[in-house]
Amino acid sequence: EGGDFDYWPDGPEGGVQSVNAPLWNVGYVSDNEYMWHRISGIGPADQYFTPGEISRETMLHADESGGGWTMIDGDSQRRFSENEIRLSVLWKALAFENEQAYQRYLNKEHDLTIPQVLIILNEDLKHRGLQPLPDDCDFSRHEDLRYIRKAYPAPRLKDA
Repeated sequence: EGGDFDYWPDGPEGGVQSVNAPLWNVGYVSDNEYMWHRISGIGPADQYFTPGEISRETMLHADESGGGWTMIDGDSQRRFSENEIRLSVLWKALAFENEQAYQRYLNKEHDLTIPQVLIILNEDLKHRGLQPLPDDCDFSRHEDLRYIRKAYPAPRLKDA
């Protein structure tokens, strides 16, 4: 039940489009680096996890004893039958318009450096009337990353 592939080809303010489940032995190609997308809830809505209920460290293990899967999050464990789990295999590939574009990628001539990113962000923060990031920012300190997430929050999706 559920598990549609929802995507917003015109950004979060554009309309949602969906590929409806069941999605068994199906493949789709899309540029998900730049396109808003998600898998809608799977299973009965009353069994959905609430936001924050599981951590990013949660692991899914095959249950060797009787089929199915066990989700382990710290000391918490939750078991699912094979019919309650949907596994999606995601594969990322780099595609280039031509050999020249591929060579530019390999020699990194268009890569941004941390100082360049810091200049770009600080110009934008100044334009917004916000404090700049410190000159020694290398994007490894948690307080700098929290500030960036606060200054650039992800937009909320407006779908039914």
